[in-house]
Amino acid sequence: MRDSSDSRHGCKVSGFTLIEMVITMAILAIIATLAFPAYSDYVMRSRRSEAQGLMMELAQYMEQQHLSNGRYTNSNNTAPNLPFTQSPKTGVARYTIKLTDITANSYTLTASSSDDPCSPMSIDQSGNQTSKIAGCWLH
Repeated sequence: MRDSSDSRHGCKVSGFTLIEMVITMAILAIIATLAFPAYSDYVMRSRRSEAQGLMMELAQYMEQQHLSNGRYTNSNNTAPNLPFTQSPKTGVARYTIKLTDITANSYTLTASSSDDPCSPMSIDQSGNQTSKIAGCWLH
């Protein structure tokens, strides 16, 4: 900070120089450049974790279906209606969840998102978890 006297009026003038302000702005820009990707990654992992948790909830629903009916399909051999088909359950869908490859003895739940490089992520009746990129499922 600069502190000098103004000889015309006999008062002190204080403030930041242009160089000090440019340096401060440069430091803030560097911090923002480093922080934003980390924050974006955190948000994506959080959304992915929520989708995976909801897929586990649907897997439990499918197991209840199997216990009640002796099969994963309905009595007319069609897929049961899922209680929800998106993550999060309400609001803007970040992932769509579908029941695929369903038979009387097997099924696959698949979550897809255009924003997630791990998408699609799947889980089957045996609990096998797969994703586009290895290691995306959280344990």
